[in-house]
Amino acid sequence: MIFGHDLIRWADVRFAYYFAHGSGPTNPDWGWANLRYELISFVKAVAACVITLVLIRTMIWMVGDMNKAKALYMWDNIMKVLVFFLLMLGPGWSLLFRFYRKPSQHNS
Repeated sequence: MIFGHDLIRWADVRFAYYFAHGSGPTNPDWGWANLRYELISFVKAVAACVITLVLIRTMIWMVGDMNKAKALYMWDNIMKVLVFFLLMLGPGWSLLFRFYRKPSQHNS
């Protein structure tokens, strides 16, 4: 739901590049553009985690028995850890290691 449009755009660009000789895929490598891209991806990932948690809580409510729903409760903690690692490896990584890096200069 959250990543559908991005997935289609990603596949479209690559198909055009490899089969229709279109322009190559581009991603922002450094600076504000990269940080903005990573923050948008992080917000989308958090939204996907929230949707997942709502669905899991609905399943827990449908089961009704706490002993039978222990495995579903485990996913609450897994989602919290996942959001933390998404923050560290997405916008955090971009801010620490890619924000001040200049684009490479190719001598052609």
